[in-house]
Amino acid sequence: PFTAQHQSKNHLHTMTAPAVLSPLAPSEDGVRSLIRRHPIPDALEDIGPSPSGKAKMTYGYGTAGFRYPHAVLPPAVVRVGMFAAIRSASLGGEEVGIMITASHNPEADNGVKLADPDGGMLAADWEPRAVELVNTDAEDDAVAFIRKTCRDFGWINPFGGGSAPQGTAMCAVVHVGRDTRFHSPLLADLAIAGVRSLGAIAIDHGVVTTPQLHHFVMHSNAHRLPNVSPQRLDEGGYLETICGSYAALMRTASIGSDGDSLRTRRTLLVDCACGVGGLKVPLIQSTLKRLRLTGGVELDAVNLPGNGPLNEGCGAEFVQKNRLRPKIYGDHHSGAAKGGITYGASLDGDADRVVFHYDKQCSKSGMSFRLLDGDKIAALVTGFIQEELRYLQSAGIGIGIRCGIVQTAYANGASTSYLRDVV
Repeated sequence: PFTAQHQSKNHLHTMTAPAVLSPLAPSEDGVRSLIRRHPIPDALEDIGPSPSGKAKMTYGYGTAGFRYPHAVLPPAVVRVGMFAAIRSASLGGEEVGIMITASHNPEADNGVKLADPDGGMLAADWEPRAVELVNTDAEDDAVAFIRKTCRDFGWINPFGGGSAPQGTAMCAVVHVGRDTRFHSPLLADLAIAGVRSLGAIAIDHGVVTTPQLHHFVMHSNAHRLPNVSPQRLDEGGYLETICGSYAALMRTASIGSDGDSLRTRRTLLVDCACGVGGLKVPLIQSTLKRLRLTGGVELDAVNLPGNGPLNEGCGAEFVQKNRLRPKIYGDHHSGAAKGGITYGASLDGDADRVVFHYDKQCSKSGMSFRLLDGDKIAALVTGFIQEELRYLQSAGIGIGIRCGIVQTAYANGASTSYLRDVV
């Protein structure tokens, strides 16, 4: 079902409205048909044998969702669509999301992960249920799982019964987004088919970054938003949120005694990993221009979709692991890029990860590559906020406001010590 397609280099950097697909009446026959047409495949040798000893593939859900070679994903994605509809209905119609992406993985891989109404990850206690349904091969077992799970939260008869051929739809809405992999459109369509088979509304956002999908989900549940955050449901609102915040920050920059300041226009080379970021960075640039921001950075996006293989020799994962500057594909990059601009950023394939990097002149060995990964970025941002708070508090403003930072178990120990003992 998958055919590799070369994408055009002449991308249109425009915003498109999502497609709202009306619900179908939930039908047991429809669910059975989808399950039959997408049976679970045999286990892949390079993934390893099924833990249960069966010959069938066993899917596991982790931080990245279900992530595997794209050819084995259709059965999982169809079932995830059904599961997302159930999850939304279980919360009284709060809207949830599905993202089709394998992030920084090679282009041959893909994945599917779920977003809860708060814009965060699927609740941990629901992950085992997702795994159970996705690994259910027999249509009778899948229907039984759906009936039981729906019954657990009060949807007694999702498929009808007796003389009623169809069930009664519960309120459920699922947002669907995808990255630029050539197999993502088909997988997104399968997820949407699963969503609609249980009577839920599917909102197809098309090609978006993972952070955008999570933003759309959170902003669609207005009661989940902090009081200080206006509801912004579309891509334009997302861009206004991040660009407006950046512009507000830059307007606080002061001019030093040497006449220089952060308002001086600089160029930031953005390596988009040949992924979706290459479609969105130009939209950020155009939004900043509409805000008439003086100074700040000029974003020079390189490694756009179609310029080269996704995440190969470029992107945040490659740069961080190899401590190397990214390869620049294609002929789109500007003269500044050709000349070897010293300061840059690298996104990953779905633009939910960023690292910064630059070359520093060393007296003995020439230019030295420097990486600003998540730990360093967090330390720099925290140090800046702490400095601003100290300034405010010295002026009698902001008394009692404190800055906190959350790190995971993967954080660099030195960064934790620095944040705790120095910042």
